Order: sequence, then C-alpha cells, then structure tokens
Amino acid sequence: MNKRKSTGVRVSVITFMVILNAAVADAGVYTGPSWRGDPNTTFEQWSFGDSGTSPSPDAGFTNPYGPPQTWIVNNAVWSNGPIDSHIGVWQLGTGEIDIYIPNNPAAQSQKDIWVELVWKGINLTFRPEQPMLGIYPDGGYTQLNTMREDTSQGSGWTSSVFKINVWPNPPSEWITIGGDIYVDQVVIDTRCIPEPATMALFGVASALYAVKRGKKRQAG
Repeated sequence: MNKRKSTGVRVSVITFMVILNAAVADAGVYTGPSWRGDPNTTFEQWSFGDSGTSPSPDAGFTNPYGPPQTWIVNNAVWSNGPIDSHIGVWQLGTGEIDIYIPNNPAAQSQKDIWVELVWKGINLTFRPEQPMLGIYPDGGYTQLNTMREDTSQGSGWTSSVFKINVWPNPPSEWITIGGDIYVDQVVIDTRCIPEPATMALFGVASALYAVKRGKKRQAG
C-alpha cells in the first residue's frame, strides 16, 4: 500500500495545527538526545545532496523497524547553492517535506520524537516565514506535548529542535515540514518508552535470574 496516498491528506491538514506557537528558548549546539542509540530508538538524517524528491536518509541511519520514507511535494525547489555557504537546500514556499518513520509496533506507554531542522526564512509566500512542523502518529494519540529550542547559525539561519512527547506510543508516525523557508538539514530521533508494568516485569525477571545464578554458584 502506498502510505503517501492513503494518509497524505490528513498529514497536510495537521501541518497547520501543531507546534506553530511552540515555546522558543536559546540552546547550545545540537548533539542529539542522550538516549540516541539505546534500545527502542531510531535515528535518521537528511542532508539533501541532490534534487531527488524521495530522498533516502544519509548513510549511517539506524532504524531496526524498517527504512523511513520521504516525499518532497507541492513545487518545492532544490538548489545546490551555495546559499550563505549552505549546499543542498530545499526552498519550500508552498511545498512541504513529508517523512514516514516506522517504529516499534509493540504496545508502549509513550514516545519521544526529536526533530532538528536547519532553516532560513524566505518571505516569498503567504505562509509563515518560520517552520511549521506537523505530526500524525498512526492510530492517533491521547496527549501531545511539544517544546522548541532555537540556536542562531548566522546569516539568518537557525537550528530549531522540536521535542515532542506523545501518549500512547504509536507504531509509526508522519512528520510534515512546511513554511516559507529554506531547509538545509533534517535530523529525527525517536524513542519508544515501555509501559511501567513492562519495566517492572523486566526488573523482577532480572532479580530472579540473579538469585538463580547465586544458587548455582553456592551449589558448585
């Protein structure tokens, strides 16, 4: 099934609803979350080295649940620049970037989704001259919290980090990026957080295993 065709409409609608008015704070150089590389996490990055409208993530991405899928649509324009020394840049204007991220299908209590976006305003269309980040977790959610941190990179460029937490954990999600902006890079990290009961059971199992090993040593 082509997921873009089956869910593209609701993604486009959500783009204009989420995180437009998120809190903004000063931050240091983005290095990713401390939990990157842990179990139940994914990591993807796009540097947009060519004009392909279905770009694969950069080499080195990690997603044990399957490769992400990306579509750049609605007349977005790619430039090899340089634009203020930035090479490989998408001018969105009325266009958008849609990204589908597969994730752990097992039931979990919540999910962290961090998105770093390197961007600059254009001031060419009626759309806001700032990022509009939309998210639609497959299966929906009961609660969503967001926070945005901005760091100036000079010459009007900004690194914005969107920190999103959703309940319950969805098995996959769409992320849509819009706005009257240039986009130079996108980085996405996700983390599935287990149910408290699951974590407790894991703790009990570990304790029982430790006791069993202790008894074996005594018997030996």
